[in-house]
Amino acid sequence: MKELEQFLEEISKSKLDVDINLIKSAARFVNSIGYNINFDISRAVLKLKPDADSIAVSFFYDALDDIKESDIDRIRAELNSDISAFVENLKKLKDLSKTINASNPEAIRSMLVIMARDMRVILIWLSAMMVISEKIGDMPKALRLEFAKKCMDIFAPIAGRLGIYEIKHKIEDNAFKYINPAAYTSIYNQLKKFGKQKNKHINAVKLVLEKFLKENGIQGEVSGRIKSIYSIYRKLKAKNKTSIDDIFDVIAMRIVLPTQYKNGYETTEHLYSLLGLIHSKWTPVPNRFKDYLAIPKLNGYQSLHTTVLGILPKFLSNPVEIQIRSERMHEEAELGIATHWVYKECSGKNYAACMTATTAQKMREQWFKALQNLENIDSSQKDNAEIGILEDRIFVLTPKGDVKNFPAGSTVIDFAYSIHTDVGSRAYAAKANGVAVPLDYELKNGDLIEVILKPKPSPKIEWLGFVKTDYAKSRIRDWMKSRKRGDNFKIGKDIINKYLNRLGKPPLDDALSILKIYDGKELNFVQRKTLVEDVGSGAVVIKTFIKKLFPQPDALKPVQETQQISIAPKKKKQPYSADKKSSDIIVGGERGLPVKIALCCNPRKGTEIAGYVTKNGYIAIHDARCASLKRNIKNRIIPASWDIAEEKQKKSYIVKVIIEGIDRIGLFRDIATIIAEMNINIVDIMLLAKTKNFLKRAFILDVENYELLDKTMDKLEDVQGVSRVYIEGADFKSSV
Repeated sequence: MKELEQFLEEISKSKLDVDINLIKSAARFVNSIGYNINFDISRAVLKLKPDADSIAVSFFYDALDDIKESDIDRIRAELNSDISAFVENLKKLKDLSKTINASNPEAIRSMLVIMARDMRVILIWLSAMMVISEKIGDMPKALRLEFAKKCMDIFAPIAGRLGIYEIKHKIEDNAFKYINPAAYTSIYNQLKKFGKQKNKHINAVKLVLEKFLKENGIQGEVSGRIKSIYSIYRKLKAKNKTSIDDIFDVIAMRIVLPTQYKNGYETTEHLYSLLGLIHSKWTPVPNRFKDYLAIPKLNGYQSLHTTVLGILPKFLSNPVEIQIRSERMHEEAELGIATHWVYKECSGKNYAACMTATTAQKMREQWFKALQNLENIDSSQKDNAEIGILEDRIFVLTPKGDVKNFPAGSTVIDFAYSIHTDVGSRAYAAKANGVAVPLDYELKNGDLIEVILKPKPSPKIEWLGFVKTDYAKSRIRDWMKSRKRGDNFKIGKDIINKYLNRLGKPPLDDALSILKIYDGKELNFVQRKTLVEDVGSGAVVIKTFIKKLFPQPDALKPVQETQQISIAPKKKKQPYSADKKSSDIIVGGERGLPVKIALCCNPRKGTEIAGYVTKNGYIAIHDARCASLKRNIKNRIIPASWDIAEEKQKKSYIVKVIIEGIDRIGLFRDIATIIAEMNINIVDIMLLAKTKNFLKRAFILDVENYELLDKTMDKLEDVQGVSRVYIEGADFKSSV
């Protein structure tokens, strides 16, 4: 009982307002059925600021395998009915965790349903998974990798969704050690060497920031940390690097200010004011600012993130990431869903009703509603609905200000169907933030979406090619199934002919000859006709159909497999211009920052380079030996390098796309804008025909894959004045 006394002393020091007698009674009960308490699990739970019931139930974890119905009755009688139900749910969750895997949707669904009943259950379970993951090495060798994959695929993502980052990062690191031991060891060894140096760096930056706050009369706490091994690995992999010296956000500084209120509501003006002071003192790195106050993450995380140069004289070129948040935001960032409002304000029950005070809490409410709706979800959607809850989510607003959440990649049509089936089926056009957008527009966090309706419902089969949510897909398919079989054949034939036309292929004949070989199989006429009907009903998505009919479209030929031809003017193209693709250059370990090649030295690929942060918000890339660079302000200089690996891995195709339509002012601009927004390079343009009411132009495009080209052609067909878009590829050769 000595360890129990030590644990009770830890509870006392935590200053939690809990029933100590109830906790002692639970400990005695566990001992009475022949089990010792796993205090490692209970201590992990204690960090989450639990209520008395949660602490008591954590004592039962190791005993759950042998808990019988008679024991549940005793718990109900000797402790209370809430704890008995709590133990039952935790037992179910523990049993599920033994067999669950990422490819078993029903098991994941059952687990999430238990979560929805009592969120405290998942907090104890995740704490246990974290403790167990620290001892993967003690498991039989045959089970280590299997459990590690569960940790990475299921346990860690759930902890991330709940915002409990300490548990998430520990589970990931513990699992990563066995999933990729070589990479883990490499980063671990680098951090051992790097740690002492960076700890000094963190302390030095901390002193500078504390002095800065004091000089500006700001009360706040400054701290810093080195990021987890697995998160560093992901950054290195994304940047195609192997050394932590090549990325600049291995460490993060945090400034926490007191929470301020005005008329009963939390205000954030003082956080933005501090951000402005920091940017006026030090040089901000372009494109590194993230505002999670205006648009919190799904789990409610709120903070301002920025990266600046020049904080330390000895490390002028080292960018420093700074996070700014209030004390309330910090507590929720540390504990996620386990913050005090779960226990004290919600009393362990009815969580969704408690989460309406802030935008972040409204987002949590949406996620909880999704969990609670799992038990009532339609059987046709069950296979993927629960996986969707674990996906990255985005939040948009209705015109009335209601918050709706969707999987990343969802479209206006997904939004429309989430309002009502009739709204989805009658969708005709849409606006995002007051600007007209197509129906396949991908929603972005914070969008205000308005759907424009037509008088009668008439969903399009093509919508199945871009909608993301299972609910929207099922409603569209239901509509298609309600039509007559003959109608489905006609619609299917029209859709297939549209795509055959795009590819420069002849339309379907009466015998449907082009479908004789489909997906590597020979089809008879009845099978071919059924296939066309399936396309018309939505049972087979047209984009999937085309892939199986033409696994490698003739129009797309790898550059290296074809002869070089001349399609551009004879004037020799300069290898680099003042505006260089940001993806070709890595600045401070990051791709995608706005860069321009300095005309004074015009560095060529392969030479040593450096970046200079200009006052105009972009980074000028100089030859490292450039005299102009040496004359510039040192605290604006940032490391840079050519992304050689990215260039080697890139595979492209040269395609000739024909666009026909009626000419108008701005037509060419609209077409070129769409192609640029899809990140496709226009190699050449040719005017093929032009009359008063007709225009035919060829665009030679450098594309990465057919899927990207197909999506671009979808958007081009929506341009006002465009009547036809198709590929002319049978006799077209690729070009370097």
